[in-house]
Parts: sequence; structure tokens; C-alpha cells
Amino acid sequence: RYIKQGNDLCKDLAAVLNERCELEQNYARSLSKISQKMSKVASTCAGTVANSWGSVAEAMKREAEVRQEFASNMADEVAKPMKNLSESFHKARKPIEAQVDKAGRTLLDKRSDEAAAKKKAHTAAKDTEKAWDSLSDARIGGKGGGSGGSGDSKADKESNKQEKKCRSSQTAQLKYDRDYYDACFRAELARLEWEATVVKGSEQLQVLETDRLRQSHEMQKKLQHQLSLLAPAFAQLTDRLGQSLRQVDTEADIGMVIEQRGALLQTSEQVLFESYAEDLNNPMDKGRREFALRTYAGFVYADLERELKGKEGVEKLLGVYASGPGGFSDVTSQREASEKLTHILAVVQFLEANQYKLDLALHALTGGDKPVYRLASCLERSKDRQGMPQTILRLAPPALRRAQSVASASGGGQPSPSPSGAAAGRRHPPLNRGATIAAPGNGGGAAAAFSYDDMFDDGTYARIDTLAETDGAALASVRRKSAMAPATPQHQQQPQAPQNRSSLRVCGWARVLYNYDSRQPDELTVREGDVLSVLEKSADGWWLGEDSTGKRGIFPGSYVEEF
Repeated sequence: RYIKQGNDLCKDLAAVLNERCELEQNYARSLSKISQKMSKVASTCAGTVANSWGSVAEAMKREAEVRQEFASNMADEVAKPMKNLSESFHKARKPIEAQVDKAGRTLLDKRSDEAAAKKKAHTAAKDTEKAWDSLSDARIGGKGGGSGGSGDSKADKESNKQEKKCRSSQTAQLKYDRDYYDACFRAELARLEWEATVVKGSEQLQVLETDRLRQSHEMQKKLQHQLSLLAPAFAQLTDRLGQSLRQVDTEADIGMVIEQRGALLQTSEQVLFESYAEDLNNPMDKGRREFALRTYAGFVYADLERELKGKEGVEKLLGVYASGPGGFSDVTSQREASEKLTHILAVVQFLEANQYKLDLALHALTGGDKPVYRLASCLERSKDRQGMPQTILRLAPPALRRAQSVASASGGGQPSPSPSGAAAGRRHPPLNRGATIAAPGNGGGAAAAFSYDDMFDDGTYARIDTLAETDGAALASVRRKSAMAPATPQHQQQPQAPQNRSSLRVCGWARVLYNYDSRQPDELTVREGDVLSVLEKSADGWWLGEDSTGKRGIFPGSYVEEF
């Protein structure tokens, strides 16, 4: 909107200045009206440039007579260039807006495809569960129906028929689940593309707007020069106008707009993969639920490994750019590599959040150590318009970039794919390819084996076996203490701080990255940006420190960075 106002300002100013040139012959009679128009036009925008145009209107009001030469010079040096500036600015702005609109429409289309695939996946899961329940009922009825030979044979046939139906339904479910996962992933890529397009477009428009303000300021200077050539009677008028123009600061105008209107992208919203099996309230056999969750984990593991390899390659490329000679790469190549790295880090963040959700569901299903995730508090769970569950990872772009840089630094720059949501040493490896797997939920009936290769024969998940053997601690740096939940305080498990804390010496300094509110008497409430003195570090991740007011307490070490 501000860009459009600036363009309209140039257009209106050009019209007003041209009209003033035409009315110079009747200057004394028409100047007051023209000055009022200019004052009104200049008031539509804020800033030093717009304010200086108000000073021009005031100068026009005080003028009594001018010469025709002044009118001609003003038309050639101010009015016509202003019109050309407005037209060129409008032409340069349209392609940028069209690109942003195209990216937005693409994102909407991907979201629509995702919603349709999601509905099909959940419907298929429900149908599969109904089929398995019918099979169980048929077997129970066959056992209690007597010992007649023909009856048993008929019951066995019905049971076999129902079992084939269950297998067919389960195969269709896996296909729909994969389609939904791919649609969700494509939607996230489209969202990232839209976000990058918006940011890039904003930067381009900012450059155009800065150039417009600069040229507008130059035209003001030319107008002031023409006024200075008039009769000495206008000397005082030109001096006042010059003082107003000297106060113009185009950079300050841009800064004021940014401060008032803020960044265009307030939050980064990543819509996560939501499977039917994750919600334990949905009716589903425990074995099939665990099988489905581990299958989805395999999807995530494969993509996470691929993205991390790409991240490693881009980081090496940036290292070559940084260490090479000055002419080795241009600014454009370095910028493209940096943007690619930012894109990959956002995808890794998306996959890690999905990984944490799946590990959390497996924990609730099978028990064991509860998974932790540093950005768990940024996950928002709700329902969409169709009543389907929906989980969004919501982060402000600066916080997202900071979290990515912290994760990259703490992981040594080369993190390996592993379940970021699991606690140390706890992983849920995907099923091995080529293995014969008994379909869960058969209730001890006839063997129902099928090959994992039959399910995924396109080679997409050929790297899953390698992931099952990787160390699960490489991505632990992006985890957060799960003990921060009020319902499960774990300070009883933390080692007690030394009794004589006054004798402790400062062993380092740390800056707080995230807000944390104390939940126990011995904890310390910290806020983002606070500087703390570190007195002691515990192996469990809790540190003892002191804030600027002299208050001591423990706080999570993952919430701060040392310096």
C-alpha cells in the first residue's frame, strides 16, 4: 500500500506541477488554488520528502508573480521528469507484484491438493480399520457357530474373503498416506517459495522506492534552483524552502515506514504432516498403529537425510567462496548459495518437527523415554474447517533463522539425520527394506506376510536402512528439556545445587535466547536478551547462574548461548 501511495504521489505531483506551468500567465489569480492542491497531495504521505513538498506549496502560495521563463524551466526540469518517474516506477512495480501473486496462487493450489489428499488418507484409514474389525467378528462368529463341517468351510471362506479385503484396503491406505505426505511436502515447498518471493519482492520494491525518493528529492532541488533565479523579492522565500529541503533524509523516510508498518512476514507457519495413526483417540489396532507410525518415520528419515546432505554441500560451497580469491565468485553466486542454505534449513526444521510428532506418538504408544524438542512450545495444534487435526510450527522469521544457526553451530555444521524428538539413545528406526513383515492386527490368524519392497518399489526410500544405523545424538542440539512441562516436573531428578553457593565463582557468561518462566523455587526466570553469569554447569543440561539483579537459580542451558 505504501508503494502504491508513493507512485500515486508522483503521479499527482506531476499533474499539479504541469497545471501550475499552464497557469503561470494567470499566476496571481490561480496560485492559491494550486498551492492548496499540492498541500493536499503532499499530506497523503508521511516523511521528510512529503513534508518538503508541503513547503513548496507554501512557497507557491506566497508568490505574487513570475516570469514565463520560470514556468518553462519548471516544466522541463520538474513536471515532465516527475511524470516519467511515475510511469517508469509503475512499469517496474507490476512484474514484481505479478510474481508475488503467482507464488501466492501456487501456494493456494498446493494447500487445496494437500487438503484433498489428507481427507482421502484419513478416510482410507477408517475403512481399513472397519475391514479389520469385520474380519475379527467373522472369525469369532466362525469359532462359536458349531462344529459342522459345511459350516466351518463356509466360515473359512468368508474369513479368507474378508482377509483379502483387509489386505486390499490396507494397501490402498498406504498409497493414500503416501500421496498425502507428498502433497504436504509440496505445499511446504510452495510456502517457502512464496515466502522467498515475498521477501525478494519487498527488497526490490524497497530499492525502487529509495530511487523514487532520491529522484523526487533531486527534482525538489531543481525547483528550488529555479526559484532562486527569480527576483530578489523571492530571496527570503527561497531561503526558507532551502532550509526545508536540507532536512530531507530519504533513508530516514524508508526507516520510518519500516518501523511503522513492520516486516511483511510476521510469522513463519509450517503445516506439519498429520496422520490418522498419530491421534491415539482414533480407533486403530495397536500393532497397525505402530507399523504406520514407523512407516511415516521412514518417509521423514529419507527426506531428512537428503536435505542434510544438500545442506553439507551448500555449506562447503560457501566455504569455498569465502576462502577463495576475491574474483572467484560474484556477489550474486554467494547470495544464491546463502538463499539455498536458508531454504534447506527451513525444510530441515519442517522435517524435524514432523519427526518429533511421530516420536511423541510412538512414545505414547510403546512407552520409554519421552522425546523432547527445543521448539515444542512453538507447535500449535488445532482443527481446520473440515474438522481435521492440524499442527502448525509457528515461528517469527528472525527466530527461525536464529534457531537454524544455533542448530548448525551446535551440531558441528554436519549433523546426521536422526530422530530429533527422541531422548538420547532412543530411536524408532524404519522397517528394513526387503524384509517380510507380518501385517499387524491379524489376531493370531493365518500368516499375512507381505514384502516391504512391494509397498515402496520406486527407490525413494533406498537410504532408510542407512538411517537406522546412524547415531541418534547428532541432532540432539535442537532438543529442549521435556521437564519444563508443569504436569511432569523433574527437578527431583536434578542434582541439588551446592549448599554453599556464595563460594561459587563465575565460570562464564551467557546471553538468553528464549524466554523461560520459573516453575520451581530454585529456578531462575530469564528473558530474551538478558546476560547471565554462569556459576555451575550440570551434566543434565541445567545450569546455575545469576542475573543482573543478583538473583541466583537454575535454568535450562539450551535456552542460552555462551560468549
